[in-house]
Parts: sequence; structure tokens; C-alpha cells
Amino acid sequence: MNPGIGSGHNNRLTTGGPNASFGLWHQYVPEALQYAKEQGVVIDRLHVHVGTGGDPSKWGEIMDLGLAIAEQMPDVVSLDVGGGFKIAYTEGDVAADMPQVIEVFSQKLTDFATKTGRQLRLEIEPGRWLVAHGGCLITEIVDIVDTGTEGHTFLRTNTGMNDFLRPAMYGAQHRMRILNASSEQVDYVVVGHACETSDILTPAPHDPEGILTRKLNKANIGDLLLIADTGAYCASMSTKGYNAYPDAQEVFI
Repeated sequence: MNPGIGSGHNNRLTTGGPNASFGLWHQYVPEALQYAKEQGVVIDRLHVHVGTGGDPSKWGEIMDLGLAIAEQMPDVVSLDVGGGFKIAYTEGDVAADMPQVIEVFSQKLTDFATKTGRQLRLEIEPGRWLVAHGGCLITEIVDIVDTGTEGHTFLRTNTGMNDFLRPAMYGAQHRMRILNASSEQVDYVVVGHACETSDILTPAPHDPEGILTRKLNKANIGDLLLIADTGAYCASMSTKGYNAYPDAQEVFI
């Protein structure tokens, strides 16, 4: 079900509300139930997913919306509130406090049971929260170019949106580190190897159209660059085969 609202850092991370195509619009519940009855179908599971975030109060609102829909669906025994549980990607970033979020969920379900006499089973999908920190992408600096005093210094890498689409799609931020011993720091824009100006690995926060430089160790061609917290996004979220580039090798340690 689309409950009528969404939550995300930008429109590309918002999967509920009038601008999102996911799920059945909440106002159509009576029609859906009538059609299911005519077809002899019992709807006993409900899924509501509005986007990504970390604020427990926001997740409480999402639960309220989901439970309000479940109240109209007497055969529903489980409610899935989806995923989107945030991790901390950069310094100062705040991850979802899962114990607090689950406490909010528990209280909402208890209140619903007291009100309706129905004890629903909760389902969540915390995939990225579990695995994002567990992987990193290591790439080589293959070129260093600049666009003059009014422009930027670019680190070109031998990876890009074919392996790691998230920055170009969402303006997502990921910690980066040049794997050398340099004590000098330089402002760089890190880019991929695809023939796309959108193949930027250091976009402005939540703005895939913008650029934000990163202060990194002074790099040389041939140095390795580590991009952190990519465990949920590479093989499972890539433009596979784009520009005929091969897939990055996966190594488990």
C-alpha cells in the first residue's frame, strides 16, 4: 500500500506519497477488498514502505499509517514496514537507533492490539543496515586532471557507475581514503570511468546534480582509493555491463 506520504533525503529516496508509483493508493482499500472478496481471495499480509531515514518519530508515523490501513483490512495478520533503516556514512552522520525504533514499533503494535483485539506480526527489511558497513570498494587512480583555476582537480578512477551507482543516482555520501602515506591534503572531485558527466563519486549531499570536493591525501596515478560502506550497493546495485566495462571483482575476507 502507498499510505499517502513518503520519507527520504530527496525524491529519489522517497517511495510513498502522490509522486511514487509503489503500491496501491490508500484510498482504494475498499475497492481492493471488494474485488478480493468477489474473487475469493484473502488478503492477510500488508506491506507499507515510504522511504529511507533514521528518526524514530518518523518511523512511528509510518507505523500509525500502516496500522490505520490494517484496521480496514480485517484478515491482515502481518505488517511489513519495509526497510530504509539508515547507517552513518560520514563523520557526524547519525544512524538509525534500531533499539529505539523497535521500541516505537512495539508500543504501536501493543496499542493497536488493545484497541482492536488483533495482535499483528511485524516484519522489517533491514538489509542495508546489516551489511552496508561490511563491504568497501577499492579502485585505482588512473588519471589526475584539472579544469584550471576556476574549476576542479579530478581524480579519475577505474570504477564508476557500472560498479557503484548510488552517488550518481542519489547524491549519496561515502567516506573515502587514498591509500598512501602522504601528509598533504588536497581538494579533489572523484569521478568514474564511464563516459557520463553524471559518473561522479563525490556529489553534493543528496544532490546528484551538484559537486562537492573532498579533502583527501595528495594522490598519484596508480594509488588506490578506498570507498567505504558499499556492502549493500555494488553487485546488487550497478549498471552491469554499461560502456562494456567488466564487473569489479568480489573478494570475501
